[in-house]
Amino acid sequence: MGGLVVAKAITIADSRRDLFPIMFEAITACIFFGTPFSGAPVAAVAAMYAHFAEKVDVAFSSKLLELMKPGDEELRQLKHDFMRLVGKINPKIDLFCFWEEHPTDFSQMAGLPSLFGLTKNLIPKQYAEFVNRDSATLPGVEELGLACNHRDLVKFDGPKDDRWTQMVRDPVKKIIHGAQLSVRNRLNSVRDIDRAMISGIMEALDGAQVQKKRKTLSQSFTPSSWIPQEAEYLEWLRYTGDGDKEKPPQTVDCLYVRGREGRGKTNAAMAALQGIEKLIRENEENDTGQGPILLVYFFCDTTTDYSTAEDVLKSVIRQLINQQETLAPYAKIFTKKKGKDDASRSQQAQITVENMWQSIQDMLADEFIGSRVYFVLNNLHALPAESDSTIKLMKFIAGELEALSSVGSRRVPTRWFITSRESHNVDAALKVDGVRVIDLEDSRYENQVQLELRKHAKKMISAIGEQKQYNKALAYFASSLVGKRAQNTQWIDITCIQLGELSNTESDLRVRKILENMPQDLKTLLDHSWRQIFELNEAHVEKVKEILRALVLTYEDPTESELSLLAGLTSTDQEKGELRKLIEQCKPLLYLKRTSKADSVVCFVNIIVKTHLSENAKELLGLSKEEIKWQHGVIALRCFTHIKDTLDFPMPDPAPKESAAEISDKDDQHNPDQDEAQSEHASAAEQVDDEEEEDDDDEDDEDDEDEYSDSEEMYEDEDEEDEEEDDPEVEMVKDKALAYTVKHWLHHASNATLEIAEDLSFEDDFWKPDSTIRRRWMIEYARMTTTFDNFDYKTLNGLHVAAAIGFRQLVAALIRNGHEAEIKERDSLVNTPVSPMRMFIK
Repeated sequence: MGGLVVAKAITIADSRRDLFPIMFEAITACIFFGTPFSGAPVAAVAAMYAHFAEKVDVAFSSKLLELMKPGDEELRQLKHDFMRLVGKINPKIDLFCFWEEHPTDFSQMAGLPSLFGLTKNLIPKQYAEFVNRDSATLPGVEELGLACNHRDLVKFDGPKDDRWTQMVRDPVKKIIHGAQLSVRNRLNSVRDIDRAMISGIMEALDGAQVQKKRKTLSQSFTPSSWIPQEAEYLEWLRYTGDGDKEKPPQTVDCLYVRGREGRGKTNAAMAALQGIEKLIRENEENDTGQGPILLVYFFCDTTTDYSTAEDVLKSVIRQLINQQETLAPYAKIFTKKKGKDDASRSQQAQITVENMWQSIQDMLADEFIGSRVYFVLNNLHALPAESDSTIKLMKFIAGELEALSSVGSRRVPTRWFITSRESHNVDAALKVDGVRVIDLEDSRYENQVQLELRKHAKKMISAIGEQKQYNKALAYFASSLVGKRAQNTQWIDITCIQLGELSNTESDLRVRKILENMPQDLKTLLDHSWRQIFELNEAHVEKVKEILRALVLTYEDPTESELSLLAGLTSTDQEKGELRKLIEQCKPLLYLKRTSKADSVVCFVNIIVKTHLSENAKELLGLSKEEIKWQHGVIALRCFTHIKDTLDFPMPDPAPKESAAEISDKDDQHNPDQDEAQSEHASAAEQVDDEEEEDDDDEDDEDDEDEYSDSEEMYEDEDEEDEEEDDPEVEMVKDKALAYTVKHWLHHASNATLEIAEDLSFEDDFWKPDSTIRRRWMIEYARMTTTFDNFDYKTLNGLHVAAAIGFRQLVAALIRNGHEAEIKERDSLVNTPVSPMRMFIK
């Protein structure tokens, strides 16, 4: 009878979706043991016995017994509805039927002889087949007979029972293993995938292009050949334990690869990505039924979109949604809400570490996300350790790893692969059970690390050799020497860059001498290179150093024009030409990168070059820690002055409009007779046109109404865009000021000495409530960045701006110097200036 209850429950799950929204989609298979789909002859006898047993209070009659009588119409309809629903969904519900091969002693089974004094001899022979084969099977459904009676169909002596191991176990196992994948596929097909919502999420969380970054890095970093052979890596990659069961000891939830710059951390990350992707392909090909394996990765560095905890989490959410679109609703809080009022705007969640981490946690708890999720985070030390967002992210990661090491988690299993330099904040976060460390400075891995360096040296020298046409002997010598002396890949790269700068006419002996005299550690090599540049440009050494002082403190690579301003040079063609010559003299450590803009971007040849110059700024550039703050202040004020100069201009007078009198005068100049003739002709034509248009309108009215209904939302969006376009200042200020100055002047000011906040607070033409310059700067800032995406910047006063950027000292100075009343003013999200202060600089 239980099988019929299941069949009836499934029909209810489909018909009452208002009460059970996805229950029907979540049913993947049914296994029936002796279920009487066509009734059971013995049911009639059972109904009779039940009737008499009810009289003496030892049993209760049931409608199910009536239902199971052969030929019952209600049973026939139930069977028909059930089979229809089984094939209705895709993938269809898997079915398997078992039936009994041996007769059943019904009287003994029901205990009837002792109750009524009957014997089994009085039970008709046809009833000995409690549920016959025809009744226990369904058309087109797999079936199997078991050598037992009805009572013993689901009773086994143990896990080694032949009936279990040879007949039942494999079909049951196959169905169970395919269940999760089947449900996921169904939900993907039946859930309404809101493309507009997904697009809104992707736009709101726009940032790092990790696939492009990986492709770029792959040109310099090959996957490590030895990391994938390590036992820790294999255990981390292959573990497939069930989160609901006790995990085996020594489980590797996180593999932490630690080492100095250039020791192979990125190569290890590349190898991990390659290994995971191979595992994903195998999982798909073998169709294990456990659900998909997801992969999320990120390459941290100091460049824009890759340098903050927010950048990491935005990318993680985007990647998860790209792989499983049904996870998008967990991030819809970040999309812009429709509507123009303050209440609508306030519904959009702010893109903070806390909000994004919660969104990711909700995704990982989704029942159908998959079987595993791998996270690969490379060079985690590149995130600024003192940043509030980095501190929060490290805390969250530590909590995640601690939760993984505990027993009984019901979320999808996650595995983490993290690389970093030896860094206190990273080491502290990863000191939990389940984290295994591969220290690249450990003597155990010395041979493997050196072998990787030699391979990298051979690859780089081979490329230089082709460019410079080295003979085989020189290529062999250079490759061997560089590979033997190298302590990291950066030393190899810088050495090869310097070889590349040599003339093609240099003799083999000259190249060999340069290599032999090359300093053997990276710091000494770079120190030597910078000092050599200074010596060769002795006449302009102060200008070179000022350019480097500006460039080493930039938050993104500036254009030539921007660098010229940051370094305090004029923007004349003569000065621009001089700047380019000085940059050329700084090769190979600096270079110009062509962009789509008219200006080229000025870059360090390698991030390690900028890092080295920053760490040794005192010796090379005369910048102590205090002087670095002064330099930030100098750069900030150069940018601020440029913004004021370029954005302080009068609005042009609007184009004059013709008055009604002028229009009337023009009309009066026309010939009245000619106008009357034209009017009569037009009236006749219009009458015909009107009749035709009425017919056309009758036919099109319905279509127009539908079209308007479908497009109403689109028109609302266009209206909002039109409102912005109607503001003449938007186009007038576009690209007036240099982009770097607009985006970063306040960032530099916030890192300067304390007195700069006081100085800036007296710039009343910028901070006053109706400041034209500040409004124009904010128009450009909002266009170039996402900081004010959640705000209507027109509602932000000066305190709001300083607080949103995170400049505490400036907020305090403004309050002291005449802006105290602005504390109570609220922006479009109903925040006072202290609200974003708590958010950004808590």
